Amino acid sequence: MLTLFKESAKIQMDESKNKFEMAMKQTWYDRHLSSENDKIPLAIINLIEQRYKKISERIQCVYKFKTETILCN
Repeated sequence: MLTLFKESAKIQMDESKNKFEMAMKQTWYDRHLSSENDKIPLAIINLIEQRYKKISERIQCVYKFKTETILCN
C-alpha cells in the first residue's frame, strides 16, 4: 500500500513539474514575441520561478514527513 502511495505521489509530482515547465517555456516564448509594451517584466517571471521553487521544496518536505510518519507507525 505504501509503495502504491509513493508511486502515485511521484507521478503527480512529475506531472505538475512538467506542466509548470511547459507553462514557463511558453511564458518566455511569449515574452520574446511580444512588443515592448506587452512584455511581462523579467522581475515578475523571476518571482514566479522563485515561488515555484519554494513550493516544490515545501511539497517535498511534506511528502518526506508523511512517508516517515507512515513508516514509523
